[in-house]
Amino acid sequence: MNNKIKVLVVDDEVEIQKSIGRYFSFFDDVEMLFASTYEEAVESMEKCHPRMYILDINLPDGNGLKLVKIIKQHSPANQVIMITGASDLNRVFEALESGANDYLTKPLDMAILRSIVSEAVERFQRWYDLIKLELQIKQKD
Repeated sequence: MNNKIKVLVVDDEVEIQKSIGRYFSFFDDVEMLFASTYEEAVESMEKCHPRMYILDINLPDGNGLKLVKIIKQHSPANQVIMITGASDLNRVFEALESGANDYLTKPLDMAILRSIVSEAVERFQRWYDLIKLELQIKQKD
């Protein structure tokens, strides 16, 4: 497996994208991709196959909660971190029930985001290793 994990940031606020991009540019273990709309996110998902998403709930052309369901249907191992300006507890529950792995409110604390991304990378790696092991066991049978 490639040592870098593709992370797609989906947020219509360009400053949020730039801020996350600048912060993660210092880390060798991630490749950052960006989308501003629901439609761009779906296109990137199909073309680039990211394994992690930092996804705003409110997008100009769609709902991030709907998108997280599509992401998880496509690959349950994909990690989704939801972000939003709203700190409503019901939104947190909605995001987690939709399949998000974690949730952050804006303004983003980059150190906390990095910690959450690191945990998500580890979860994805464990999932990947488990699938690989299951395939090896099936091949021996």
